[in-house]
Amino acid sequence: MASLYLHIPFRPETYPPSDAYTEVDPGLHTTYVQALVREIGHYGDRYGAAEPIDTLHVGGGTPSLLHVDDLQRLFRAVLRAFDAPLTEATLEVAPAHASADYLDSARALGFTRVSLGVQSFYPDDRRALGFASVAEDMDAIVARCHAAGFDSFSIDLAFGWAAQEDDYWAANLARAARLEVPHLTLNEVTDEGRRAAKDQVSARYRRALDLLSDRGYEPYEIANLARPGHRCRQNEAYWSHANYLGLGTSAHSFWWQGLPAYRWANVTPSSRYAALVRQGHAPTAGREARTLDDLADEYVLLRLRTRDGLDLDHLARRYGLDVLDMAPDALDELIAEGYLTHDPAVSRLRLTRDGMLVCDAVTQHLLQALTIT
Repeated sequence: MASLYLHIPFRPETYPPSDAYTEVDPGLHTTYVQALVREIGHYGDRYGAAEPIDTLHVGGGTPSLLHVDDLQRLFRAVLRAFDAPLTEATLEVAPAHASADYLDSARALGFTRVSLGVQSFYPDDRRALGFASVAEDMDAIVARCHAAGFDSFSIDLAFGWAAQEDDYWAANLARAARLEVPHLTLNEVTDEGRRAAKDQVSARYRRALDLLSDRGYEPYEIANLARPGHRCRQNEAYWSHANYLGLGTSAHSFWWQGLPAYRWANVTPSSRYAALVRQGHAPTAGREARTLDDLADEYVLLRLRTRDGLDLDHLARRYGLDVLDMAPDALDELIAEGYLTHDPAVSRLRLTRDGMLVCDAVTQHLLQALTIT
């Protein structure tokens, strides 16, 4: 099963730029949606019969800036193009847009999850992050999500900037748990100009894991925690190295159907993207072939981030790498230092709590021993 991502780049002027590509011109909405509908149709013709689309994520940006009619056009285009029942469809919604009417409409269209970009419940934090200072009434929004029929929904919480108050961070986590939010994504601030010292970031991450684990959340991936039955299926597809199509300006895709596999990305800005699609051209900025060694590297990087861990038997069968045979010394070292565990009964490597704090370093050490980087 493959996944589909639609990128909606628009954001309010009061929101700061993000790691994803964003724009603020509302006058481009109609033209952009028309182009995106056309691109959906193109990819449905090309890939729809190759592998069913199982999950959909509409992200950005701030997709909830779009009128419900535009969302309906996009959703219907997806169902038309890929003709497959979706087991999960997620819409990112700004808390300020999460009215009862909007949530009811999104649910009626077929969305099964919403992701709310809260970042913090506290105005001081939000100002520090560059957002409007007003924090929405999350108690009411959570009630609206349930009332609209969203049994699964997620909120984002930011952490790790130098001026962040530890008490605010603990209170944010406690409030999310009190609201019984089914899924949480912890967004570490990576901007070098604002980022806290490494030990402070680690301490805040540990605090999150401790507090949330005690309240029934499982860190099924380093930055994502869920209560039982509420993992994000699209996230899990990415980390399983499954195929996905990214549509819209700046969106990334990965497709593996024989070797080489390919990764590609779409152009920016949205005006250029829309012009290319309108003229019948592929709006891609580049296409990269990936060899089996490249793919093995990616699989290790993706799977070690997850609670389920790296399946050594699958790695050997599909990618031709036997970690136990090729990197025994590195593996023993990482286990002895308390960063990895090896469960031979199910042939899995998993990061420990300490290993999760230094995941990139652990992964690179293992990959260097396997000589596939």
